[in-house]
Amino acid sequence: MHRRRFAVLLGAGASYGALDDPNSTPPLGDYLFDHLVAHFPKTWGNLDDEQRSFFVEQDSRPAFERGMLSLWEGEFLRARSGASFTTVQALLTDLGLYFAAFRLPVGVPNCYSALIDLLARSGLVGRRLGIATLNYDCLIELALSARRVPFDLNPNPPRKGILSLWRPHGACNLLVDGVANGNMRNITIVAGNYYVAGSGVRLVAVPPEQVASIYEGQSNIPPAMSLYAFGKHSPTAPELIMTLRERWEQWARAADVVVVIGARYVPEDLHIWNGIHQGHGSVWYVGDDASATACAERIGEERFAHLDHYFKPAIRKLAARLKILA
Repeated sequence: MHRRRFAVLLGAGASYGALDDPNSTPPLGDYLFDHLVAHFPKTWGNLDDEQRSFFVEQDSRPAFERGMLSLWEGEFLRARSGASFTTVQALLTDLGLYFAAFRLPVGVPNCYSALIDLLARSGLVGRRLGIATLNYDCLIELALSARRVPFDLNPNPPRKGILSLWRPHGACNLLVDGVANGNMRNITIVAGNYYVAGSGVRLVAVPPEQVASIYEGQSNIPPAMSLYAFGKHSPTAPELIMTLRERWEQWARAADVVVVIGARYVPEDLHIWNGIHQGHGSVWYVGDDASATACAERIGEERFAHLDHYFKPAIRKLAARLKILA
C-alpha cells in the first residue's frame, strides 16, 4: 500500500453522522432552512412569503439549493423595486456564523477522529493522502488539530508529512484578510455578482470560535463559501476557490482509491466529480442507495464498492479494506 495514492471526499452526511447525537452536528440540506430560520429571526426568519416559498420542495431538485439560487438571481430586481428586503450578503454571513458554531465535544467519540486515527495507523497521512470536504463547518479541521495532524488548506505541491486538505466549496472560517484583521468594516453589497474578486484577494483561515466576534455589530463581506445552490457560484474570492477545485480534481484523477463519505452524487458538479469520473482508481462509497447506484453506473461497477449507508459502521469496513491492501 506504500505506493498507493488515496483521496477522501467528505460531504454533508459525514458531518451529520460524525456524532451519535444528530442534534450536535450540522443538519442535512433538507432541514437546514428551518434551522436557520430558528437561529436567525432577523435575517433568515425575516424572508417574505414569496422568498420562503422558494425553499419549499416542489420537484426532485433539493429545495434549499433551488431557494438559494432564486434569492441570488432575484436580488437585483428586489433592489430596483426600492422595497426593504434581507440581502443575500446578510444571509450568507449568518450561514457562516451558524456553521462556525459547531464543535466536537471533548472526550466524546466521533467518526472524524476515528477516520483520522485509522488513516494515520495505515501510514497514509503525508504525501499519499488528500482530503476534500464540501462542508462549510470546521469539524474535520478540529479533529485533525485534536489529533495533532498538521494540514495545509492549499498545498501546491503537497508537502511530506503534511495532510493536504482542500475546500472546493469554501468554509465558514475562510475570510478575506481585511475582514479577518479588522481593516475592512461596515461593507454592504447588494446585487453584485461578486463581493470581492481578483488575483490580489487573500483568504485567511481563522479559528471558528473567532468568526462570530469578527462579524459582531457590522455588515461585511461574508466568508468565502460557494452558494449552496445549483452551480455552486462563489461570490467571495472565486479565483482562489477555483484553484482549490482544480487541485482536488487533479488529486482525485490520479488517486488509486477514492473514499467518498456522505457526499450526494451530483454529476453536474464537475468540479467535484470530474476527477473521479476520469480517474482509474477504486471508489469506496458511503451513503444512500440512490447516489451509490448512480455513481456506480457512471464510473463502472468494476471500480465501485458501496461500503455502507452510514459513517460510523463504515469505519470498520474501511479498516478491513485497508488491511487487505497493506
